Amino acid sequence: MLSNVSPISRDVGLAQTRYSSPEDLSVRQSVAAYMREIAAMNESKFILPGYRELDRKRIMLRRQADRYETCGLEYAVIGCKDCKRSFLGPRRCESRICETCARKYSARIRQRQQQIVHSLQPTKRKRLAMLTLTKKSHPRYRPTSSDVRELFRNARKLINHFWPKRLGCGAFAVMEIGANWNLHIHVLLYGHYVPQSRISEYWNKLTGDSPVIDIRSIKKPGQAVNYLLKYITKPKKFNDPKETAHYVNLLLGVRRIHSYGIFYGQGLLPKTGCPCPLCGGKLQLQKFDPGPMMPETARFFAEVFKMEDSPGAIN
Repeated sequence: MLSNVSPISRDVGLAQTRYSSPEDLSVRQSVAAYMREIAAMNESKFILPGYRELDRKRIMLRRQADRYETCGLEYAVIGCKDCKRSFLGPRRCESRICETCARKYSARIRQRQQQIVHSLQPTKRKRLAMLTLTKKSHPRYRPTSSDVRELFRNARKLINHFWPKRLGCGAFAVMEIGANWNLHIHVLLYGHYVPQSRISEYWNKLTGDSPVIDIRSIKKPGQAVNYLLKYITKPKKFNDPKETAHYVNLLLGVRRIHSYGIFYGQGLLPKTGCPCPLCGGKLQLQKFDPGPMMPETARFFAEVFKMEDSPGAIN
C-alpha cells in the first residue's frame, strides 16, 4: 500500500496545537462573533448621511474579526532564495487586542522614541514632562471612535497652544481607556514650564466639561517611554468578550500614537526585511498552511536561533 506522505516532507504538527490553546481559541471565537454582530448592526440598505463611513467600518471590523480569530492557526512558510531553506513561524493577526502582536508593534516604536528623548537634555527653559489629560465620563454612555478622534484633536490644540514646534517643543501621546469607559490621554512632552492651572483652564475650555489634568517633570526618560508604550504592549483586557469587541470597534480607524512638534514623523522605525539566519540571503513569504506536513528542510525560526552558535547541528 502506497503512502500519501511525500518523502520530502516532515511532520511538524498543527500550528493550532503549537501556538494556541483551546481556551484561547474559544475566547477569540467569542470576541470575533461579537465583532461580526457589531458589524452587522452598521449595515443598511439605504444611502443615508454617513453611510459610506459606516460601510467602511463594517468591512474593516469583519476583517479584524477574521484575522483575530485565526491568529496562530497557520504557519507562515518563509523561503530563502539563496540556500533554498524554509523557515516556519506563526501567522499573526496584528490586531490591537492581541498581546503578542501588540508587542511587535511597540518594539518598532520604543527604540526610536528612546533615541529622541535621550537626545533632549533639560535646559533652563525646557524640560521633559508627563502630561495626563482626562475626559469626563458619563454614566451609561460608551464613547465612539468619533469621541476618541475629537479628544486627540483637542489634545493637539492644547499642545500646539502651549508648546508649539516653532519654540522647539514637541510631544507624543497615547490613549488609555479606564474604568467605565472613561478616556485618558498620556503625553510625553518636551517644552517650557506652564502652570497647571492654565493648562487645566484651557483643557476645560476645549472639552467643555473636563478640567482634570496632571503634569509632572520626568527624571528617567526611558521609564517614561516604557510607561506610555505599555498601553499598546498590553491592550486592555475585559472579562466579557462583548466588551472586547466594542473596544476594537472603538479604536477602529484611530491611530494608536499621535506625535506633535519635533516628535512628528519620528514614531516608527522603518520596516526592513530580515535576512536568512543561515546564509544571509533574501527571505520571501511562500505560503500559509495549517500543517502538519512541511518541506523536509523547513526549520522553525526558534530552532535556528537556538542552534546558530553550532552551525553543524542544523545542516
